[in-house]
Amino acid sequence: MAQSWYQVSATANYQGGSTTIAMPDLSGLAGFLTAPASGTQVVWAAAITRANVGAFQPLTVNMSASTVETVGVYTVP
Repeated sequence: MAQSWYQVSATANYQGGSTTIAMPDLSGLAGFLTAPASGTQVVWAAAITRANVGAFQPLTVNMSASTVETVGVYTVP
């Protein structure tokens, strides 16, 4: 079974008020899998974390964070 795993990190400032993030199609670049064929079942997952420390900063004593996660399956049209 082939797997692709992508991680996107974006701060509220980067988002500029937007509520969506788009993933580019990387299948044409060396090292990335081609897009799945029509009829293929794809498992997806998403996690959103909010913390009171900056992205990629060390954990602190008074740090707090909350995360929401969801997963699903879809069939490629």
